[in-house]
Amino acid sequence: MEPIIFKKMRIAVACWVLMPICSSVVSGGEALIATLAGGPPVDSSWGCTAEGVGLMWSAPSGAEHPVAVDFIAACDPAFDFAGRTLFFSGRRSATEGFRIWRVDLATNEVSALTPDGIQARRPFALPDGSIAFISNGDLYRRNGETDRLEQLTYTRGQLQTAAVLPDGRILFLQRSGRGGRLFTMLPDGTWSTLWPGLNDVAISDFTILDRGRLLVLDMAADLWLVSIADPFAPRKSISVDLGGSIRSLHRADEGAAFLVAALGH
Repeated sequence: MEPIIFKKMRIAVACWVLMPICSSVVSGGEALIATLAGGPPVDSSWGCTAEGVGLMWSAPSGAEHPVAVDFIAACDPAFDFAGRTLFFSGRRSATEGFRIWRVDLATNEVSALTPDGIQARRPFALPDGSIAFISNGDLYRRNGETDRLEQLTYTRGQLQTAAVLPDGRILFLQRSGRGGRLFTMLPDGTWSTLWPGLNDVAISDFTILDRGRLLVLDMAADLWLVSIADPFAPRKSISVDLGGSIRSLHRADEGAAFLVAALGH
């Protein structure tokens, strides 16, 4: 499996030098970058790292700050909307499962947000300050005020990935044997609706490219640009010959600094 960069913009070089997976957010006029320190990831979706590899965060004008240094695995970095907190999924020992952890970027203090035993992965921030994450193939939310864990989807373990749209709704991919479908819902788990305009597409992965567009990967390894503002608008095909089958997509930051495709030969 060979990682390929097929879109570069503002901070692509900074992210790629450290590792081909990063998350960033602009705060106070500069871009914060969270990246895996070493690697490479051990699964095809950039899910996590080998034992002994952790996370670091940095600003282009400042020093690097390693985090999760006592973890045997750390992955899925994501920032809050203000750029003051870093979230990640990690495990400190071989006897515990993945949990969601929070890093206060002012103090570098690390604290657990979820209990052991639920295999919490892929956190992302919601506009109301809550944190959403995937556990055993369904989406959960940790209420920022009560610390209560709330289950948002009931897909019987078929939820593949999720993200928050610019308008605050959650977009998630529900997979089945013949491909997947995109759904939206409110952050409290209500009003789940099938994404229109893609009913004839078996979806393998997606990423929010920018505030106006989705990039969708179908089961035939074809790429499509999809309008967020007008879901019924005709999708646009992207013809990219990368020499293999695209297996996953990754967006680096809010400005779509770059996308990474994993190729399976």
